[in-house]
Amino acid sequence: MGYFPIMLDVGRRSVALIGTGAMARQKLQALALAEARVEIFDTMLDTTVAPLIGGRVSYTPRFPTAEDLKNRVLVIAAHHDPAVNRAVKRVADQMGVLINVVDTPAWSEVFMVSQLRRGDLVIGVSTSGRGPGLARRIREQLEPLFDDGWAERLKAFSVTRAQIRQRQVGHMRQEALAALEEQTMAAWHERLRKEGGR
Repeated sequence: MGYFPIMLDVGRRSVALIGTGAMARQKLQALALAEARVEIFDTMLDTTVAPLIGGRVSYTPRFPTAEDLKNRVLVIAAHHDPAVNRAVKRVADQMGVLINVVDTPAWSEVFMVSQLRRGDLVIGVSTSGRGPGLARRIREQLEPLFDDGWAERLKAFSVTRAQIRQRQVGHMRQEALAALEEQTMAAWHERLRKEGGR
């Protein structure tokens, strides 16, 4: 089965999250990193999730209807009861909305990646649902390679890139952009080399 990795805009159209237990909390925390708008649906509100309600996160004390799932960018079924997740999956399919059913790859069209974030730099690791724990371990191995300084590096890169795109045209623009990319990567490799030699 083939999967296509994409970045999903979760700020304009909201995400429906079903469940408020440990699995749902984990997904909610990941969505918060992306500044997602999330509506949580469940008949009971878990005490560990309650403090997270507010701002971009709302709570509806029932299970979602088809109308609730209409126009969502994504549905995440993370309820502890598989029957609830199965019912949500059926409704999401009817509405043509992408769905992730936690711990049930066969019911999922979307898998959450283990993500490393440094400002606008986002690196995602996925095993296509075959081993989320392994994806997390691989991401943890990558973390030391991408320090927090990448957030500022990418901001500076973006400013310079915009200037090049405004001032240069044709092959001169392409050469200047390639040189900027090479310079950024060379500085990163040099930092890694120095840290490795300590």
